[in-house]
Formats: sequence, structure tokens, C-alpha cells
Amino acid sequence: ILELLDLHNRTENIKNLAGDLKRNATQLQEANVDGALNLTREAYQRVRRLEEKELETQELIENAARQCKRTEILVNRTADEVHRLSSSNADALAEYEGVLQDLNERLPELNELMCGSRGSPCDDLCGGAGCGFCGGLSCEKGALTKAEKALNYAKDTEKTLREKDEQAEELIRSLSQAKTNASEAWRRANRVFNESELYYNETDDYINVARSYITNLTDVINSNTALPSEIETIADEVNETLRVIDEAKNIKTVGATGAYTKEFDAMGKKLEKIRQLLDNTTISGQDIENLESEVLNLRKSLNSALENIKRTENYLEDLDSNINLANVDLTLQR
Repeated sequence: ILELLDLHNRTENIKNLAGDLKRNATQLQEANVDGALNLTREAYQRVRRLEEKELETQELIENAARQCKRTEILVNRTADEVHRLSSSNADALAEYEGVLQDLNERLPELNELMCGSRGSPCDDLCGGAGCGFCGGLSCEKGALTKAEKALNYAKDTEKTLREKDEQAEELIRSLSQAKTNASEAWRRANRVFNESELYYNETDDYINVARSYITNLTDVINSNTALPSEIETIADEVNETLRVIDEAKNIKTVGATGAYTKEFDAMGKKLEKIRQLLDNTTISGQDIENLESEVLNLRKSLNSALENIKRTENYLEDLDSNINLANVDLTLQR
């Protein structure tokens, strides 16, 4: 419509300008025929151009009128739909306003549950919806603060569990090493025990043989005489005992080569003395009693050593059992 009014105004201006030119041409013709003729020709050319412009403008006006008519028809045709959509939009807007009002009414409660305070719309300390932050150190009732604390507790717990797991692994390695060392010590002690037990049995045999010597020698002393065959028999038994002692001294064990070497030497010396006495055939009862006392002392020392070895074996068995129980406990805890 504005364009039509503008075209109409321009047309009226062109008509007024043509009238002015016509009057000017008449006045000029009266004053100066030649100059007026040139001016009239120029004016005529301008008028012709203006008339062409007017025709174009008129065509535009007619096209615009037709477009306006079509627009009016389209508006009339879609007016009902426009009114319906407008009414629907109004209803939807009212519904959304009701939902928004309901949310605004629930917002303080939501802020209290999530952030820890009933801010409307938000609290200065605990924040809330639309505040840019939620929860804080003094907002312990809020779900967000509780969740953050729970997360920090979980992280601390995870760190503690990692440290405990590392300590448990180190303890397991230490116990495994201790078990290995204890097992090796038990094997060595068991070997020493077995060898010592063998030595004990052999020594017991020596004692029995020595007692037999003592009995035979006592009989000889009591009778004051001894047959050559009896002395030879006792001498053979002494030689045999010395041979067994020499073999025992050659056993490469902790017991035989360490603590009991002196006892073996002492026993050997006593048996050598017995053999010398037998060679002298004047052996006395006092010498035999001394030999028996030495042999008995040796047997007591050996018994004490065997008891110590047995206690060591029992201690190592208990240690191995404790290590196994510790490994089981650590496995269950993990």
C-alpha cells in the first residue's frame, strides 16, 4: 500500500512538472522564438521520458494492485486457520505458564534437597537453580554436598585399601621368605637330628660294649687272673669300638665334627688306656670304673643334644604352621 501511494505521488509530480514545462515553453516562445524552440524541444524530450516512466509506473501500480488483491484473498482464506493457531498458541502459553508457576513453587524445596537451603530462587550460601553454584561447606543437608563427601570418603578409602594391599603384599613376601628360610633351617636341623640320632644309637652301642668290657674286666680283677683267650676277646672288642669311634668322627655333620669331637677323642683315649691295661694284664678295678664314668657322661651329653635338636624341630614345625595360617588369613582378607 505504501508503494502504491508513493507511485501515485510521483505520478502527480510528473503531471505538475509537465504543466509547468508547457507554460514555460509558451512564455519562452513569446520572448525568444529560437531559444524557446530549443528549450521546448528539450522539454519535450524530458516530457516524453516522463511519459514513458509514467507508463512503467502505471504498470507497476496495476501489478501491485493485483498482488494486493491476491494477498487480500489469501488473508481472507486463511483467517480461520490463523485465528485457530493464535487461540492454540494462547492455550499452550497459558499451560506453560502454569507449569512454570508450579516449578517456581517447587524450586525452594528442590534447592533444599539438592543444595541444602530453601533459596528462592537461590540462597547466598548454598546457591540453587539459576545461581551458578550449588552446595558448600555449611550446606551439609544438600544431596550434592553429601555426594561430594561420599566421593571424597570413597577416594580416601580406596587410597587406604591400596596402602593396606601394598603392606599385605610386603608382609606376604616377608612371610614367604621367612617360610623359605625356616624350611631350609628345618631341613638342616632334621638332617642333624637324623645324624645325631644315628650317632646316639651308635654311642649307645659303644656304651653297651664298654659295659661288657667293664663286666669282663671286673671278673678278671676279682679272679686276679685272666685267661689269654679272655684278654684277647676284650682287646678285640676295644679295637672294634675304637674303629667305630674313628668312623663316627669322620661323619661330616654339625654334631659329629663340632660339639662332640672332644667327647669322641676322650672316649678314644680311655679305650686306648684300656687296651694298654689289657696289654699289661695288671688292669685295676679303679681304672674300669673311671672309664665307665666317662662313658656315662658322654651319653648324658648326647641325650641333651638330641633333646635340643628335637625342640628345634618342633619349633620349626610350629613356625611353618603359623606362616601357612598367616597366608590363609591374608588371602581371605583380600
